[in-house]
Amino acid sequence: MALIPDASAVKAPCDKYANGRWYEVTRLPELAYDHSLIAAYALKRLKSKLEYSNIANALLPREFTFAEFEEFVFRLSSGVRWIGETSGGGFWRWVS
Repeated sequence: MALIPDASAVKAPCDKYANGRWYEVTRLPELAYDHSLIAAYALKRLKSKLEYSNIANALLPREFTFAEFEEFVFRLSSGVRWIGETSGGGFWRWVS
């Protein structure tokens, strides 16, 4: 698992891994053994780190809009929207 803003920009380190592919964490193929549990745990850890660290800085562009930041958090949180008629501005309160 890696935090990368653009998977298409990552090249294989050698020919041995040339057929390797990157997947969005919410769209993983079927994994062997307990690897799906490992991926789920890693995503859970990443989500929790968003609350107490600046890990998002590595993935966002140098300048970004509030809407871009909300979309970033939306994608990491598996589709849970914070802003809208039903949230009462919860996302704004969370980031302030």
